[in-house]
Amino acid sequence: GATGGVPEEFSTWGLGVAAKSITEDGHVTDNETQVLRDIIYGEGGSSGAKVSRTEVEALVQIRNDATYETSFADLFGDAVAAHVLDDGEISQEEATFLTKQVFSRPNDKATRALAQRIVNAKMPATFKAAVSAAMK
Repeated sequence: GATGGVPEEFSTWGLGVAAKSITEDGHVTDNETQVLRDIIYGEGGSSGAKVSRTEVEALVQIRNDATYETSFADLFGDAVAAHVLDDGEISQEEATFLTKQVFSRPNDKATRALAQRIVNAKMPATFKAAVSAAMK
């Protein structure tokens, strides 16, 4: 989650408030995506930042509740990939989570953005098929 001295609890609370506000009108704009990016990554930007499961779940909820610009799909792909690849590979537990929460919508542009970022990662063979299908 956010860096720069912001406690994770505050970041999580801020993300929840932002998510509720952002999805009220049913569409995520580029400016709203930047707010989400700032909450998740803090001032330091995305390089090396840890992304928590709570933050990923919030992004999944936003994706499910609203339409969005390409910038949100890119944030989604970057943040979810950072979370599941924090140790260099996708575990069976992470693959199960992604299958249920993300790849249940394989034709979604945010799902495709994530698939493009993780396709070459080490992952369970059964999950590799879902990633490949989402890239079509």
